[in-house]
Amino acid sequence: MMDKQIFYNGMITTLDETWPQVEALYTENGRIMAIGSAEEIMRQFGRTDVTKIDLDGGYAYPGFVDSHLHIALLGAKLDQLDLSGCKDKDELLATIRTEAAQIPLDQWIIGYGWNDERMEGRMPDLAELNQASLGRPLLLSRVCEHVYLVNEAAYRRAELTEEVKNPSGGIYGRDPFGKLNGWVYDQAVLPFQEAQKHISLQQRRQQIERAMKMALKEGLTGIHTDDLREIGSLHNLIDLYRDLHQKRIGLRTHHLIYYPYVTEWDELDKNQLEADEWFSLGAVKIFADGTFGGRTAWLTQPYADDPEKSTGISIHSVEELHDLAKQATNRGLPIAIHAIGDQAIEETLTVMQKYRSAPGKSASPLRHRLIHALLLRQDLLEQLKQMPIAVDIQPHFVASDFPWVERRLGEERLRYAYAWRSMIEAEIQCAGGSDAPIEPLSPIKGFYTAVFRHSLAADAPKEGYLPKERLNRLQALQLYTKGSAYAANEEHQRGTLSVGKQADISVFDHDLLTVEDEELRKATAIQTIVNGQIVYER
Repeated sequence: MMDKQIFYNGMITTLDETWPQVEALYTENGRIMAIGSAEEIMRQFGRTDVTKIDLDGGYAYPGFVDSHLHIALLGAKLDQLDLSGCKDKDELLATIRTEAAQIPLDQWIIGYGWNDERMEGRMPDLAELNQASLGRPLLLSRVCEHVYLVNEAAYRRAELTEEVKNPSGGIYGRDPFGKLNGWVYDQAVLPFQEAQKHISLQQRRQQIERAMKMALKEGLTGIHTDDLREIGSLHNLIDLYRDLHQKRIGLRTHHLIYYPYVTEWDELDKNQLEADEWFSLGAVKIFADGTFGGRTAWLTQPYADDPEKSTGISIHSVEELHDLAKQATNRGLPIAIHAIGDQAIEETLTVMQKYRSAPGKSASPLRHRLIHALLLRQDLLEQLKQMPIAVDIQPHFVASDFPWVERRLGEERLRYAYAWRSMIEAEIQCAGGSDAPIEPLSPIKGFYTAVFRHSLAADAPKEGYLPKERLNRLQALQLYTKGSAYAANEEHQRGTLSVGKQADISVFDHDLLTVEDEELRKATAIQTIVNGQIVYER
């Protein structure tokens, strides 16, 4: 039986240059078959076997797709201790103490979201963490998920002693006397994570389902997600998501493959790897560095506010980075590299240039992805212009990182930071994402920050941080539509509301392109339509 619908009574922005604004769409089996005026569409297709769906005066756009988040981690955070509201050390310790008093002695206290740049006074020391946790092992991740706080019980659980050496791509923080101080950076967190009791796949599925429904409520029709560190197996990831899709959780998912799991690719049969309309596998995810917040992003010159003159952390040696890229491209897979600092971006572009295509297919370059790209020197921008690379940007980082990031980078380097408009004007393909749960899941918050370049804090400059990098509203809209489609090599399927493409539509209660500035951030999804079906309605 053919599924037929007419969507009408809305202002529909198609992003299709041949007919940018229409009043109605006609779809069959999840595909757009015709667009035009409501009168024409109704006259031509308005038969009794066609369902008429009222957009209720809403403003409809090509389905918003978040190009970079961690949906499994977002789901897991729903069951963890939220520390994002802690304003100082005392609040943080009180929150830990309350949680500790409610759980068994052998259970970990897992928390997230603390931000030392938003907290008054000093952070707690190891002795204070020990006292507040009442003997329970403790692991608290900074908002960036690259820096952590632990206590002595956690060191014991992870079987780490004072003699422990820093691992490749990580650091164990120490006090002036060389003693472990409770701070842990990047890859050094792995022993603490491995020491915890792993949740069942069924629990993980429930967490992810909750997070996917949150995404639909925000108006997202699809996501590009990085989940293998939580799920732990490519085989399990495929089974889990295909099961969720069979249960009609109507959110399209595109998956990055965290590099330690790429060898599993060889063990799976063609049917498991085959993309369908709901599920697809994408690039191999690799980390080149950390973040500005923890001073672990890899810079060419030292941090301006670091007396030790550190240039951050290289997660992998240059040789390892090349080897990982080779492993991916030998399998015909593109790479997606997290690179924030300018040195990390420089090494990343070198790798992507060298491994442009799969062996024997030099005429068909792979579509690699550069993730974050927060410090893009002019020479790197010029190099990037010449490469067929998608750049995943997270506009809300500006609201979270300024003004403290100005101290990290210093005035000279700041002009190359968070350079969204420079990239777009250089015709570099950019896709918009949230990096949730690091930042808010809401694409409207990302859209707003891309346009205005500031947080809602009272002391934020009205003209925005680095205002020359502000996007116009059409550019911001294209990040979450055309940009996300391009990044996943799916522009022939999605990104515009064009005849032949999938009927994925995000409907909001405000016109994102014309609404008054202060009203824009209040825009809310009223309908989320995927494959021609309403999967969320306010």
